[in-house]
Amino acid sequence: MHLRVGAVQVKELYAQNIALNVAKQKVSKDYYQALFQGGGMSEADHLIKNNQQYRFEDMQTDLDADFSGLECRWQDILSNKDETISLLIYAKEAKVYEDVLTYINQHLGRHEQRQPVQESNLHLSFSPLQLYHEANAKFKGFEKFKFLSNIFLINIFGYFLMKFNLKTQDTQWGKYKEQITLTTDSEKFDDMLRMICSVSKEERVHLEEYLEKAYQNSQVCYGIHVSDRALMTCLIFERMGSQVHFVDAADGGYAMAAVGLKKRLKSLTF
Repeated sequence: MHLRVGAVQVKELYAQNIALNVAKQKVSKDYYQALFQGGGMSEADHLIKNNQQYRFEDMQTDLDADFSGLECRWQDILSNKDETISLLIYAKEAKVYEDVLTYINQHLGRHEQRQPVQESNLHLSFSPLQLYHEANAKFKGFEKFKFLSNIFLINIFGYFLMKFNLKTQDTQWGKYKEQITLTTDSEKFDDMLRMICSVSKEERVHLEEYLEKAYQNSQVCYGIHVSDRALMTCLIFERMGSQVHFVDAADGGYAMAAVGLKKRLKSLTF
């Protein structure tokens, strides 16, 4: 995978009369999320991808990344309905986003209802192949396989700690799955609405009909990818405190949804 890394100075965006508005949303007591609006993030993304002067071309590649707190220890999360969707929605007007969110709340349920990560469908993984991803990111050589054995044993202990609601130091394990659901990054906004939702097939079909009508009326561009499960990567700072769990649908997720979004953007001029 070719990774392009770069930076755009905010003053350059302001010089082009492009806004970069930032808000801080309290998702729960242990997770705050940044929201971006005004076009600045989208323009910076476009410049880095298409203009070499904004990219870091001579980066040192032999640095060791810090993966402290990064964990990948849960099974794929099956939808508690029929499907799990990755949804991207872009509009020019704030009122359109309000209308879309109103529709979603009314037809897909509140956030707690459409959230793909529920306590009932969270199961620790005991697959060496799946747990290997975390070990491979953090260690090399023999240490990698030693760590893989350790996290396998940790998951066994974790299973019994949660099952019997036991406590170790500052962690009440019977409440840990609830902690995860409250610190999950399944919905966000950065000049575009990004959502991972658990839906019935009927709800998804009606949602696509609604969005397609809005697209034909030149109100939104959208992309949607359908799977039967979600994937989750965790970043843990405190076991019962600050943490965030990144979620996407399986089989391509946001990347596949972006394909449909880009096709519609090319054919529609706002």
